[in-house]
Amino acid sequence: MTSNYQCNKVVVLGAQHPTGLTTARSLRRCPVEIIGLFYSEDSICEKSNIWNDIVHVEKTTQDIICKLEDISRSSRSNIFLLPSDDESVKIVSDNRAIISKKYVYVLPDKEQIDLLLDKSKFQRWAEKNDFSAPKTRFVSNLLQLEEAIISLQYPVLLKPLYRNPEWDRHIPNAKVFILEKKSELKLLPEDLFSIAPTMLVQQWIPGDDDGIYFCLVYYDKNAELVDYFCGRKLMQWPPLGGSTAVAISDDKEETKEITLSIFNKIKYRGLGSVEYKKNPVDNKMYIMEPTVGRNDYQSYISVIGNVNLTEMGYCDVVGKEHSPAVRRKSIWFSESSTYYAIKYYIKKGNRYYIKHLPRIIRRAGFSLLSIHDLAPFIEFVKRYIAKIIYRNK
Repeated sequence: MTSNYQCNKVVVLGAQHPTGLTTARSLRRCPVEIIGLFYSEDSICEKSNIWNDIVHVEKTTQDIICKLEDISRSSRSNIFLLPSDDESVKIVSDNRAIISKKYVYVLPDKEQIDLLLDKSKFQRWAEKNDFSAPKTRFVSNLLQLEEAIISLQYPVLLKPLYRNPEWDRHIPNAKVFILEKKSELKLLPEDLFSIAPTMLVQQWIPGDDDGIYFCLVYYDKNAELVDYFCGRKLMQWPPLGGSTAVAISDDKEETKEITLSIFNKIKYRGLGSVEYKKNPVDNKMYIMEPTVGRNDYQSYISVIGNVNLTEMGYCDVVGKEHSPAVRRKSIWFSESSTYYAIKYYIKKGNRYYIKHLPRIIRRAGFSLLSIHDLAPFIEFVKRYIAKIIYRNK
């Protein structure tokens, strides 16, 4: 893409997830019609007033492209396309020739997309380019898993090479498994390798969740950095191996420097981020994983911190100047994950969360709650209360 476009519509792929919702909310100030492509029905995010239109679609390449073509027929101008999960990014990247006829997007080249989405390729690339990453093995059966653990030694972190729909259906509440001893192998699902044919076994980096840092970026279509936003997790759910529950802004220079070194080296374009864990033993920042071509779960923290990277992407596409950001201290909460994490720590008698209370006083944002858009949060509360009533019958 070498020229600017008129865009009066935006399509968000994967709108059923809070990441899709907050991606759309990031464009509230832009003069666009926002359409959400939902891969499932009855999502809480459907209740939002941010959507000008909602389209339900099967999570297959054929159906997504078909629906995108249907939407494009009613538009006289190009449409800005924003994927919000890895599979959507891959579908857009692999079908550029078709999608680019009516849609505009800012993504790295296909080679870079494939590198950053494939954990095995990225692991080798990071090692080759002298970036610190945990020692990793890739396994396809239980015997290989046991051999990998012997070489890495307990504790280890176990996660799928790709978190596919099968994983989300069968193991929805586990992003990773943390194995501390051999007996815990028996607790893994018996059909683990049929759900995820290739698993990643990784050296465990010690430390609590508040040792996890991240840097969010937007690079323009010419692969020039527009802006960045650094943060730090305080809690995850489940603890130590889950998704972000609470995150705060944390302008750590080291996080920024490593992230920009990675993205500059591959001539990155678009939204992206890299997550790290700081090892308290050797004081190094270890790369946990990159996010490519989209916002991350906690990316809305940058909007709360007055660095709206998604809006910068829209301005880049249409050729509009974006005012320099005046950064603010911010905090972001996932409502349900925060609740479960604190409940867990209270039950365990662990006061881990107490030490972070002084950090709470700052501008706040949420995965669902918005003063301008209350319906998704209200629906979340209604469904949670209904679940409690059903359990107590």
